[in-house]
Amino acid sequence: MVESTPIDTPEAALRAFARTDRLRPVDSGLVNRTWAVGAPPRFALQLVHARFDDADNARIEAVTGRLAAAGLATPELVRTPDGGLSCPGPGGRRWRLLTWLDGEVHDRAPGAAHVGAAAGLLARFHDVLAASPEGATLPATGFHDTDAHMRRLSALIDRQADADIVAVAEAILAAWRAWRDAATLPPRPGHGDPKLSNVIFRTGRAEALALIDLDTLALYGLDDELGDAIRSCCNPGGEDAVDGDIDTGLFSAFVRGYARRAETMTRDERDRIVHGVGRIALELASRFCADAVECRYFAWDPAVAPSARDHNLRRARGQLHLGQRVATRRGELERIVATA
Repeated sequence: MVESTPIDTPEAALRAFARTDRLRPVDSGLVNRTWAVGAPPRFALQLVHARFDDADNARIEAVTGRLAAAGLATPELVRTPDGGLSCPGPGGRRWRLLTWLDGEVHDRAPGAAHVGAAAGLLARFHDVLAASPEGATLPATGFHDTDAHMRRLSALIDRQADADIVAVAEAILAAWRAWRDAATLPPRPGHGDPKLSNVIFRTGRAEALALIDLDTLALYGLDDELGDAIRSCCNPGGEDAVDGDIDTGLFSAFVRGYARRAETMTRDERDRIVHGVGRIALELASRFCADAVECRYFAWDPAVAPSARDHNLRRARGQLHLGQRVATRRGELERIVATA
């Protein structure tokens, strides 16, 4: 199939899928841009980040088919009239169309019931993929190689004159040296970005319906997955707060919600939950700090900060503080895990 000319507008992209309807921007997500199609919405049109391509879309199509067969709600890809998984967009990005799921998303948890429901859904998601041929074929990306992220950050600040960025980066690197250990878990099929805002809830209810934004499907350690989910679900200030911390009630709800639904979690995986929270918080701090220099990956909100540099530096400080608080409270959090 010959690739067509890149499409610049969402209206033209929707026509490439042989559809015309009302488009409304959806204000969520740090990486991809999304529009609701129709009123009420029937589809979601996305302009995905340039790092994702049709290999990722093919994995999404296969995995969502498996999830749907297992009875889990999931957005499913809609192909173009000529059978394409997507069509080309500006700057090396791609447009794709997915079925719409009614519900609501939250950047911060409304309460413990929502957190427990999200954790239970994630456990079911993991169990379905662990037993599926589609899960077995997912790639091992090495994305959560925290040491590699820290080396990248160290190399960036070696040539960085911005004193604020250097100070935050050095604090992140010091915190990682204190927290790091050499233990690893075997990789298993995972979402790759199971933060709270990637969970759709039934409107007005603490009922988790589906996980969305599946571009990062791959093999991960379960501590990668749960660490990312917990540092998102259980930090009441959200990613824009500079004083990130773990709320004990939310943490308890998450661990109980996951443990009570999970059928494939091992004892070793359970024992690594708290370390994973601290590690992923520091890893994300390093990524935010690096993007404060490069301003090429994460989106930024002018209502929060005057520039991408300032917003990502704020996020980096918040995740650093979160990682430090997990280290300080490690014994308390591990006791909660032990009794869940």
